Amino acid sequence: MARGRKPKQNAQRRGGLMPTSHVEPVEAAIVPVEMPARVASNPEMAEKWTAYIADRRAIQPEDAPLLESWCFWAVIADQCARDLDESADPDLIRKMEKATTMLLRLGDALNMSPLSRQRAGLVAAMTVSTQADVVSKTRAAYGRLNEA
Repeated sequence: MARGRKPKQNAQRRGGLMPTSHVEPVEAAIVPVEMPARVASNPEMAEKWTAYIADRRAIQPEDAPLLESWCFWAVIADQCARDLDESADPDLIRKMEKATTMLLRLGDALNMSPLSRQRAGLVAAMTVSTQADVVSKTRAAYGRLNEA
């Protein structure tokens, strides 16, 4: 059951003006992500950074802090794996577990796993589809407005 009064047939909804001219798309420039000083100063972290950044185009400059943390935890996980070969210290096992958990979380945020990349692709496709739907509906409404 609807509440309130019925909307008027010719009411302009959600405000704003209809576009009067065609809007030209603008190409977005790819901005390279600079390696933070903390990563550059550590050769192991720098190696992880370059290995990850090499084939990624979807990384934005605002992803640098997450990627820096990922590099840190990847180095910690490597060190723990090396040390676990020598002794099975419970503190070392907990440290390795923490590093693995952090790598999984950060990897999910950075779309490193196949599942997170698939999820990000679906969200991007839905966004594009929704935008295209809004544009087509707006153009249709504008066409009807000009006919009247």
